[in-house]
Amino acid sequence: MVTRILGKPAHVLLPLLLSAALLASAGRSRAANSDEPTPGSLRTFEDELLDAVRRGDRNALEGLLADEFELRSSHAKPLSKKEFIDRAVQRAHLLALVDETETEALVLGTSGLVSGWRKSLVRVIEDDGFVDRRLFVHLAERRDGRWRLLCAYELPDPG
Repeated sequence: MVTRILGKPAHVLLPLLLSAALLASAGRSRAANSDEPTPGSLRTFEDELLDAVRRGDRNALEGLLADEFELRSSHAKPLSKKEFIDRAVQRAHLLALVDETETEALVLGTSGLVSGWRKSLVRVIEDDGFVDRRLFVHLAERRDGRWRLLCAYELPDPG
């Protein structure tokens, strides 16, 4: 029997719930200046990140990812910042479409959490390609007036 939370299998929402709990326990105070992190600035950052991945833009990704960045998933070994950027640059030409839906942005102090569904149309030689749909959770931190992605976690759509 699969445990369900909000109508979804528990393993789908577990990373989001754990990340939210970690953010809430961090207890960081908000800076009272124009660089104050907001959900809007976090969404703008997410759009910039997605655009850089679509284009395979090494320089943009270098600036958007923290040095300690890791991509984690349930089906592969973690990727470091360098490994992620190298893969994004090498595979950008395979992405016909990347779209994020049902996204939520949460800001607690200088930490931010973005979650939602990502749909990618991936080109394959001698085929029209395939659609890849994943749940993603991004953990970012506001540093020196800019967001930096610390960790990305993704799970394939179980359905």
